[in-house]
Amino acid sequence: MSIRLTPLTDPDFRPFSRRIAWLAADADGNPVGSAFLRLNSRETQSHLAELQLNVHPAERRRGVGSQLLDAVINAARDHEVRTLLGDATAGSPADLFLAVST
Repeated sequence: MSIRLTPLTDPDFRPFSRRIAWLAADADGNPVGSAFLRLNSRETQSHLAELQLNVHPAERRRGVGSQLLDAVINAARDHEVRTLLGDATAGSPADLFLAVST
């Protein structure tokens, strides 16, 4: 499956943080997933960032999440982030993905 990642401008700007966003689309241009990296602007927390990653249920286990996660990790490194925070419900597809990805 061919996936194209498109970086997006995210209008969700907050006084002490901003987000970087990506949209994953299949070869026909259909959206199949998205990822967001919230960077902290506070000097004391600039090493922390929050990850949000979503993949359409029909597209899971096809590498979409891995490609999005790679983009997030590379951007985090570019911004000198050392710790990524993310939420996943125990036993959910997200929990299983993160357990395999780390």
